[in-house]
Amino acid sequence: MFSVSYFFLKVSPHILNYGRVDEATKSLKFPLSRPCDAGEQCFLSYGKHPGSHLLTFYGFLPRGDNPYDVIPLDLDTSADDEDITAQSSATTSQTTHMVRGTWLSTSGGFPTYGLPQPLLTYLRAALGCEVDEPAAEADMKESDKVVLETILSIFSPMLEALLPEQDDPNRESASWDVKLASDYKDLQRKIVSSIVTSCTSALENL
Repeated sequence: MFSVSYFFLKVSPHILNYGRVDEATKSLKFPLSRPCDAGEQCFLSYGKHPGSHLLTFYGFLPRGDNPYDVIPLDLDTSADDEDITAQSSATTSQTTHMVRGTWLSTSGGFPTYGLPQPLLTYLRAALGCEVDEPAAEADMKESDKVVLETILSIFSPMLEALLPEQDDPNRESASWDVKLASDYKDLQRKIVSSIVTSCTSALENL
């Protein structure tokens, strides 16, 4: 028997791969990536997945920060935008971006503001705000105002839609699945709120 930890720890898990049923012993066996003594707590890794995947396929949300929790952002590219992005590098043609909580970023100020560089690069190109490398920092910040305001226009409505409502279920009396759904909504709100806060703060300081 072994117990499984559902939250992120700074330990190396014992189990990295799926187990299989041993027909001879009628037991479920897992290959170990490192030794685990009899009676020792055995840690299992579910892989590098966001909470949405873990909730859908395993029925739980990790406790603590999950660096793989993201808000997928699909950006539509019009015909005019395609002409712009065709002139840019391959990275700017990406239209699907994964945006995670800005508290996980190691750089909260200029030039990324805690946001993913591929998203900023794409928007700078799509909005015609690209600035040559030798340009003055003031010019770069001026163009970034347009980019940050665009990101705010995307995520602010998301945040409003995720705010608690009066008819939200009472968690204390709710069933386990409703509690999980509420916890996931809280997680999404936390990520979106961090993006809105970072953009707002950056605009105030530009």
